[in-house]
Amino acid sequence: VEGSLNWGKLWDTLWLPLENMRAEEIRKVFLAWYLPLTYHDSIVDYVQKNRWNAPISCNEIGYFSDDTILTLAWVYSIIEKAWINIANLFLWHKKMHTIYWWYGFSGTMDRKLTEYDGGEDLSILKGESYWNGVLMKQFPYAAYFHSIDYSDPIDYVDNKIAEIASITHDTPVAKLASIIHNKVLMHLLSCQPDELDL
Repeated sequence: VEGSLNWGKLWDTLWLPLENMRAEEIRKVFLAWYLPLTYHDSIVDYVQKNRWNAPISCNEIGYFSDDTILTLAWVYSIIEKAWINIANLFLWHKKMHTIYWWYGFSGTMDRKLTEYDGGEDLSILKGESYWNGVLMKQFPYAAYFHSIDYSDPIDYVDNKIAEIASITHDTPVAKLASIIHNKVLMHLLSCQPDELDL
């Protein structure tokens, strides 16, 4: 689980400078200075000039997006509660947003988390957003479901994932995609690479 979280953070970091670029731009950047990492300062310069005005030092290596920040919110919530507590999950979203408010959250999520008071009433977070939502930060809960010995049928897991997704992405597509993604992640956690049937 720790390894998966770290690799997810690394991939998020590597992708971030290219976010919202067209294919030709990506090819030019990738071939010109994206590799090797000795060109890291150029990447940071690009991000600073084109994405946000963030207080980032070029000497720091460890850039990641709001997806990683909110994935960590899930981790902290599970550590704190040791079970799924949806209000606490979004309280941790609020805490992480308060720390990293300058990091480049989507306008919608930025507004919602700013207005959310961190309490049990999650109605301010509700909406029919069509962005990637839960999918980008779902691994900690897949790991949680995989690790516990629960007697409830699998419908319990599916319903809980749909309930979490519906807080910010209350559409049938978002809920179904989150359920399928969770099933895939749990399957990957339950088998070895040589057992995978692509």
